[in-house]
Amino acid sequence: MSFPYQRFLTGLIFLLGLGAGFLNAESEFRTGREFDDRLDEPGVASLSGLSLKETLQQIEQSYGLACFRDRRIDPEQIIELSESRGSVRDLLNRIGESAGCRVSLTGQVVYVGPEIQTRLLRSLMAQRQLDLKRVFRNRPGPAWTRSQDYAWPILSEPRNLVLELAEFVGVAVKNPEAIEHDVWSAGVIPDATPVELFSILLLGFDLTFELSRDGESMTLVPLPETSELMLSDVYTLKSGEDPEDWQRMAPAAEISVRGRRVTVTGLVEDHAAIRDFRSGRRKLQGEDSIALIPLSKRLFTLTLRDVPASAVLTELQKSGVHFVWDAKSFAAAEIDLNTLVEINVKEASAEEFFQALLTPLGIAFDLSGVTVTMRPKD
Repeated sequence: MSFPYQRFLTGLIFLLGLGAGFLNAESEFRTGREFDDRLDEPGVASLSGLSLKETLQQIEQSYGLACFRDRRIDPEQIIELSESRGSVRDLLNRIGESAGCRVSLTGQVVYVGPEIQTRLLRSLMAQRQLDLKRVFRNRPGPAWTRSQDYAWPILSEPRNLVLELAEFVGVAVKNPEAIEHDVWSAGVIPDATPVELFSILLLGFDLTFELSRDGESMTLVPLPETSELMLSDVYTLKSGEDPEDWQRMAPAAEISVRGRRVTVTGLVEDHAAIRDFRSGRRKLQGEDSIALIPLSKRLFTLTLRDVPASAVLTELQKSGVHFVWDAKSFAAAEIDLNTLVEINVKEASAEEFFQALLTPLGIAFDLSGVTVTMRPKD
């Protein structure tokens, strides 16, 4: 499979020295429905021994999918990936696993970033789009709604990228200093609205934005809690469908079944995973026979002493519990999951159980579906 990458590079080189901005000519990257269709095509690659940077370049060249690496992810780490056969989506997920990252597929870019923050990206885009419609009473101007290809040259400062984009849509940024100083390689985000661009550019700084009531200024604010971005939807169960399969596709979603009505509460990517599974676009990987009981419906009885916390987590994973954490933030906070723990609980709720297990280690957590999202305590 070939990709006319040279024309794109030529256009990007032309931009050097001219600053960031929207391209007049469309890039060759796949977007929208073409992006989704490409994800379902066979993805065959042997990428072992390449750096993450080289690996993502190969993805761009071979499949025409723009890639965006979060600033916190080391581009020089080596990807160990034997020959992979499956869909392009499967290949991308394996690359993310090899790099200790999460991959978010937004329809414009393959975003590679930290597990917890990256999972929020599509929900942030959706929420900010709703905010935009509310501020402008459902009639935002063309500067906000038009999708265009956006590129920046080498040695660009992300703070300046955000300021230039804000000037384009006609808003003032009240606190640009919230964006740490950094310098980026040249890049492009194809076919994106300003809301999508702001969301992508800011995520690496743990930031999003809030518009003022008059729509004339914006304030950069910390990312919201995951629970604040959860959306609920009701689905009708078809013959032969098993909600436990839905839980396997979206382990962090809260799924409640009443007759043929299934209520799913989760992030945008959780709902998308379930819809793709129901349509046949995605299939279960490594399905097993573990009954996936939501944590909110479990009781825990356990007594142990001087056992590594990691061993406890491993046993819980065997019972269908899914753990999410950022290894780098744990290392920075000097949290060691091999620390010996002591616990004695009887018929405890999930909240009580994980409070007893994780709090002494300096770990805060959120529970959703069968997923425990762990982070260093503030």
